[in-house]
Amino acid sequence: MGEEIKTTELTEKEHKKNREDNLIPFKPGQSGNPKGRPKDTLEQKLIKKANQEIIEDYIGKLTEALPKISPTLIKKAQEGDIIAIKEVNDRVLGKSKASIDLTTGGKPFQVDPIEKAKADRALSDIEE
Repeated sequence: MGEEIKTTELTEKEHKKNREDNLIPFKPGQSGNPKGRPKDTLEQKLIKKANQEIIEDYIGKLTEALPKISPTLIKKAQEGDIIAIKEVNDRVLGKSKASIDLTTGGKPFQVDPIEKAKADRALSDIEE
């Protein structure tokens, strides 16, 4: 009954030494990831391409709009003022429009098989 359970607590130094002892370095010329980074999927390629186009478009619009925007507003936006950031974006991109579904009445959109085939061909051209 009088037995005590002993616990071993490692000091930070001992813990670090144990971690380092368990490391096995790679041999010269050996990689930790021999297959390398996985190739992007078609979806990832399309997303990256779309993102790049959006960024380039935004930069172009920003370059045109900045001279017309008050330096005080720009300074506030750079300092992190959310209202100023929103105002700059509204002036660069235009105010967001509310979207309303006038075509499907909330039902799933039906894709024409011929149009889907055309889109699939266009996507495969992008992949190549």
